Amino acid sequence: MTSPTATLLIVDDESQNRKLLEVLLRHEGYLTLGAANGEEALALIAQRAPDLILLDIMMPGMDGYQVASNLKANPATSNIPIIMLTAEIDRSARLIGLNVGAEEFLTKPFDAAELQLRVRNLLRLKEYGDFLQNQSRILEQQVQARTAALTAEIAERQRAQEALRGYATRLSELSHRLRTMEETERRAISRELHDRIGQELSALGLILGSLGAKLPRESLPAVHKQLQDMQGLLKSMVGNVRDVMAELRPPVLDDYGLLAALRQLVTEFAKRSGIAAELSGVDLQPRLPSLVETAMFRISQEALNNIAKHAQAKKVEISLYAASDRVVLDITDDGVGFDADETPPDQQHWGLITMRERAEAVGVVFRLETAPGAGTRIALEAERAAT
Repeated sequence: MTSPTATLLIVDDESQNRKLLEVLLRHEGYLTLGAANGEEALALIAQRAPDLILLDIMMPGMDGYQVASNLKANPATSNIPIIMLTAEIDRSARLIGLNVGAEEFLTKPFDAAELQLRVRNLLRLKEYGDFLQNQSRILEQQVQARTAALTAEIAERQRAQEALRGYATRLSELSHRLRTMEETERRAISRELHDRIGQELSALGLILGSLGAKLPRESLPAVHKQLQDMQGLLKSMVGNVRDVMAELRPPVLDDYGLLAALRQLVTEFAKRSGIAAELSGVDLQPRLPSLVETAMFRISQEALNNIAKHAQAKKVEISLYAASDRVVLDITDDGVGFDADETPPDQQHWGLITMRERAEAVGVVFRLETAPGAGTRIALEAERAAT
């Protein structure tokens, strides 16, 4: 949740506008700084970077466009969200502002409720972005440490190879295996990054969508634009961010197996989306290997997210059944479906591609059956003999 002690910089050459904004924002618990022109603003930012900037466009000297362009070109300040303040509402002014990096616009005279909502939403998104950047740095450090450890081990093996020529072939194979493990680990981490943030942002999108439907009709005009803006920002984030998994596997999957994990997943999906969902199946004895269970569970998560976002389905059926030589997980919806054959590869949703790659990585057969107006079925098949 956004901290109430966030620092906001107000840049406006008219002191009465600055004072008005200070009163409104301090009332919400924010700390405020003020600058009367672009040069003064840049000097303040160099000393103390704010969490958000409210920037007037028309100012003497350096105008708001120039200030925004300067900030977005600097890596140290490029992630600070900017709300441009303007008395102009024409399309060209907004296009210029968007082109230089502004995230939002406010038209003078200000609406207090709109101001507070836009500030709160941008601060929340910045908080998410800062968290993702921090997790990315942690991941990079972990990968570097792992790479250094592997490099050191390989070097040690190579020194042993020189000392014991009789083990040359064995050491060469071990070095190759270690390098393959490192690349496999990198790909696995990359897939996990997609899964976690994709699911959380999808959930936020669902919440926003349901919020608009639940609000009283007389309240919709006041918040409709804000809801649209939030949904647009969430959609933009999906294509640009990756998150580190806080955990490699859900606890219920480790403790009770795939069927129990699917039961929890289906219950949460039905509650969140309002789509009827049924699960049938049996506990697998013996259980599938850990990697296979994880892959099948993650694919189920992504499939349900896609159903909630795209399928317009009223019902979802999931079944998990086993034969003597194989285990099959079936996910079927009665939604709108699509023509998979006519979708160019470069336009396919990356969630579907990730599901297929995740299945293939652990030896699970992935099948997709869909057609316009006929719903969609995803079948995962794991051979017991191979496990």
